[in-house]
Amino acid sequence: MSPPSVTRKTCPVIPIIAGAAVLGALFNAQGLLLYDPDEAMPARPADIGLPEMRIVDTLAGDMVFVESWFAPPKGDKPTVLYCHGRTGNIAREAVRARLILDQGYGLLLQGYRGYGRNSGYPTERGLKADAKGGLDFLIRQARIPAERIVLYGRSLGTGVLAPLAAGRQVAGILFETPFDSILRLAEEAQPTLPLGLLIGEPYDSLPHAGRFKAPFVILHGTEDEFVPAENVLNLYAAAPDPKRLCWIPGGRHCDLIERGGAAKITGFLDIVS
Repeated sequence: MSPPSVTRKTCPVIPIIAGAAVLGALFNAQGLLLYDPDEAMPARPADIGLPEMRIVDTLAGDMVFVESWFAPPKGDKPTVLYCHGRTGNIAREAVRARLILDQGYGLLLQGYRGYGRNSGYPTERGLKADAKGGLDFLIRQARIPAERIVLYGRSLGTGVLAPLAAGRQVAGILFETPFDSILRLAEEAQPTLPLGLLIGEPYDSLPHAGRFKAPFVILHGTEDEFVPAENVLNLYAAAPDPKRLCWIPGGRHCDLIERGGAAKITGFLDIVS
């Protein structure tokens, strides 16, 4: 008698195991796909045309220090807490920083763990803790009241700042190329994949938007190649008044300043001053 075949019993399990392995690998790779940090940094902000700014170490609640750059406001102008997108580091934001500083506003370019000279590895919880550390720095060390601080996020930085803005009376909230949720963005792009199992860092801004207590402005390009209009409209609809959605004609995900967004940014800062 030939030995009993094990193929019939084990083969159905193999795809399950293989599928689980693939799902696990994709889950673990999420950080590699979501974050694209650059370690290259100038010795000083002045080296890239920002002599007003100085290096400060902001402290997150989990006791992680990150390098950020700060310049105080001129007179009674508000101060901007800025959180950048998934790529690069704060040194890539010189043009945006120059735009804000030239109008006399204070500015904190918030660093992230794992970006630039900062040690560690970026995660959703970690970056949100870094942003909270930046707000704490402005309030406790720079002595700037929350009511004189504008929270400004771009792309991934909007997801970082959304919970910080919820329920807090700040001067204003400015989101450039935002999304309602990384998970929903992915599900819209790949509706047949079980992305709810894969994406452990959803950056879900939608539940927080309904608790905004400050004037809220969204800047978004009509030709954004990453975030569709419907996704942005979900976020906008969830936020209470006063709010405004500014479409930049022809704007893509990374060129809004060059396409007229600069005037929208400074105009909003003037309104909330």
